[in-house]
Amino acid sequence: MGQLRSYIRPWWGYILLAVFIKLMGAVLELFIPYLMEVMLDDKVPSKDVRAILLY
Repeated sequence: MGQLRSYIRPWWGYILLAVFIKLMGAVLELFIPYLMEVMLDDKVPSKDVRAILLY
């Protein structure tokens, strides 16, 4: 395990950055269905074309 740690140590910052980017991507993926819900429940029935195009 100590030998593995010595290989990982120079790349530790990149590993944390990659995990952070992956986590943010997952959170943003969960935001898409919410936007679709707002658009389909609020904007489409009111026929607000401008708001639909903004989404």
